[in-house]
Amino acid sequence: DNSVCQAVADVCPSLTSLDLWFCSSISDEGIFSLIAAGTPLQQLNLRECPNITGAAVAALSMAPLMIDLHTLDVAFIGKLEDAHLLPFLERARREFLCLNCGGPSCAITEPCFHRLSETLTALDVTECEGIRNFEALVKLPKLSSLSLDSCRVPLSQVARICQACPLTSLNVASSGLDDEGVQLLADLLQDRLVDLELRDCPVGDRGLEALQSNCRRLVFLGLGGTA
Repeated sequence: DNSVCQAVADVCPSLTSLDLWFCSSISDEGIFSLIAAGTPLQQLNLRECPNITGAAVAALSMAPLMIDLHTLDVAFIGKLEDAHLLPFLERARREFLCLNCGGPSCAITEPCFHRLSETLTALDVTECEGIRNFEALVKLPKLSSLSLDSCRVPLSQVARICQACPLTSLNVASSGLDDEGVQLLADLLQDRLVDLELRDCPVGDRGLEALQSNCRRLVFLGLGGTA
């Protein structure tokens, strides 16, 4: 429960990495106690903590000793909106590297994309249904890992992101990407593509043949539920 966060803060004052994945009994109060204790976190994983909300994320933006936080996972937490995430992104360190959000309670929109650091290397926006335009991601020159799982993203925008960013890992599960789309991505990404998730996409032989011909360094290919 929240007392664990207080105990961690008391016993580990120099803690830089904390993983609370699926700690369902921890709420915003627990995160507030870490902030109040001045824990100098650089990596924080709150994934699938349903009782933690955007209020905790907003509070991180006011934490003086968390200025070095470079990795944050708040996917599948409670309600998360622009008003919560934007203050954090605006104050995040220049070397912010990884952001995971999304899930059924995530209601962030395009303005958050415009506040992402150019140093970002990994972004996961699974099930972010409030986002319709992904064009801002082309301005992330170091982005190598991107998950658009279950997002409504046009193929034209995915293609521009692939052209502009040095992607090696791409998740477009449940996006509706078909053989034509896979052929285009295979042609754009070629040998730099290492990891590709196509779960629940209507992909058949033509798409797989394009991957075989163009993406010879591919080590992971997710095809669950494909055509």
